[in-house]
Amino acid sequence: MSDAGLCRVLHAVLRRQRDLLGGLVFGWVGFLGRTLPAISINWDLIGMVAICFTILFVRIQYLVSWEMAQIREKDPSLPKWR
Repeated sequence: MSDAGLCRVLHAVLRRQRDLLGGLVFGWVGFLGRTLPAISINWDLIGMVAICFTILFVRIQYLVSWEMAQIREKDPSLPKWR
């Protein structure tokens, strides 16, 4: 293979890699342009998630508080968190 042929092949490979990298880096812009207008927000679902997480966190708080009270009864020298 001549030097000119090698340069052409190398140039084609590098251009292909540049196009591929550009597509990976900036290809999401076109995807967002097509996808974002079609998104609809399900407010019922968001409300249900908020209620469920609130209940979950409150129940975990009570459970951990109860557990720490039980542990403190056995060992009163433990420091209080509040």
